[in-house]
Amino acid sequence: MLKKEKIQKWKEKVFELNKKTFNKSDKNLCDGFYSIDGELNPNADIIIIGFNPGKPGNNRKYEHFETIDLDKLPMSYLELNQGYRYHLAEKTTNVFKKAGIQNIEKHYENNCIKTNLYHLISENGDSLKRSLLLKEWEIYRDKMHNYIYDLIDVIQPKLVLIEGKITWEKLIIDTYETYNRSWNNRYHFGYFYHKETEFVGYNRNQNTDDAAIIVGEIFNQRITKDI
Repeated sequence: MLKKEKIQKWKEKVFELNKKTFNKSDKNLCDGFYSIDGELNPNADIIIIGFNPGKPGNNRKYEHFETIDLDKLPMSYLELNQGYRYHLAEKTTNVFKKAGIQNIEKHYENNCIKTNLYHLISENGDSLKRSLLLKEWEIYRDKMHNYIYDLIDVIQPKLVLIEGKITWEKLIIDTYETYNRSWNNRYHFGYFYHKETEFVGYNRNQNTDDAAIIVGEIFNQRITKDI
């Protein structure tokens, strides 16, 4: 099966899970769902993973990700345009800037995928969990973890950049093997190597300089694609 076909299969199963889960959620706490910020690039070297989408500022309700405009716009617009930018996107962009990455906009557009560990939209992580019954949350959580791993296996990126320590703990510490992965509490970043992919996480509430150094080294050594 071609990579594009695998990605389409992935989109279909993620859509069905999020639609089913959203229908069971408390609509006062959950405001829809979407899965990809921008186009799903099968040849991306970089996957950026946040915790979950925040509520849109213009009071739109996202019901699925196959027809909304976020799935059609290039990621460079979503990450850098003032009308769409959000606080954590600016943090990630600053990590790239501190790493000395040139042509950040082109990398966003041609070399990145942006998604989240969970795809239901809520005010924050606590309201996301409270929007579902405990059993439903656990089912959704476990399936979404597996689906994110599936996406990483299909894309086989060189770098996965993880936005926030909580996302790191859920994605790396709670599920991946316990060897060869660590979080540095002194310098507020995490590093993990698995199947030719390097994972770097940063703490959004702390200085990101050290995470940026690691990201810069990975770019210099491994991400040489002509963009």
